[in-house]
Amino acid sequence: MDGQCTGSSLPASGNNTNNAPWQETNGPKVFAGIEYDTYDNSKFAVTAGTFPPNSITRMTTPPFSLIGLAPPVNLNMYHAYNLNPGASINIEISTNGGSTYNTSLLNVASTTTALQLGINNATNPPTGSLQNVNISLNNYIGLSNLMIRFTYTGSTNSSWALDGVSIPPNGLNASFQWSQVTQNTPSLILPSNGTTVYANPTVTTTYQIATTVAGCPGGTQPVTVTVVPLPTIDVVAAVPKCYSPAAQTTTLPYTNAQNNPTKYTIKWNTSPANSFVNVTDANFPASGPFIINIPAGTLPGTYSGTLSVKNGNSCNSAIDNFTLTINPFIL
Repeated sequence: MDGQCTGSSLPASGNNTNNAPWQETNGPKVFAGIEYDTYDNSKFAVTAGTFPPNSITRMTTPPFSLIGLAPPVNLNMYHAYNLNPGASINIEISTNGGSTYNTSLLNVASTTTALQLGINNATNPPTGSLQNVNISLNNYIGLSNLMIRFTYTGSTNSSWALDGVSIPPNGLNASFQWSQVTQNTPSLILPSNGTTVYANPTVTTTYQIATTVAGCPGGTQPVTVTVVPLPTIDVVAAVPKCYSPAAQTTTLPYTNAQNNPTKYTIKWNTSPANSFVNVTDANFPASGPFIINIPAGTLPGTYSGTLSVKNGNSCNSAIDNFTLTINPFIL
């Protein structure tokens, strides 16, 4: 709790009912005006009000694994809260042993009105009855080194009581080892022993994952990463045109169209000043040159732009530069 990771770090000081970070008590006890209790008068965790240094307190689970489990897998708990403006509760999950918590499983924040769960305001004092909640962890099946964190940010007369937190039993004691099967250019696998890995092959490559369960071989499975070649095209310059006060068109020839381009994009440079309109994901002209629309009154000069193409797999080519020259009109 609050950075203390060894021993019994949940203080049993809740019986004094003071405003405080996470602490342990047994009910019935009044915290910040709410009388909390469990159905069997057993001990529970509670935090209430404001306290130094910043009225934020956190409590975390030990690391656990969901490898080898099948859905449904849930975080089960009982809780009740009374959150006045400025207070919030947040239950987050970490997939890297607590280094970061990037995903919120439950987030409740009071801004202008009080938010309550399990609070009976008809009694004197109001009573808090802890409610059973199940939060799905199905998205984390197959992962290990998971941790869950309970964060309270306090405000005056706010409180949160928590009991019966139950994380799923650890899954199978399994380990994994990745290797490259096809003997083309070696490509890096990071990490080589994870359930989720990253590879950077430049050509289609087959890898293999070997599983060991409880020290015994669990089998192998090939995984092929297909690398789709990027489309390519060559352009140099559009066919020059003479100045015209009216709109006109010209063509931009191309060569060496490879790997089935289906769309093209043209972006114009802004210097010299012009009113050319960019083209995005237009259909690729398989049987002829690109058509360039020249706005009316485009002044004489050399204009430049870039062209790229895309194939049906949404793979983009490298960018090609091209120019278009508008010649002065000679009487």
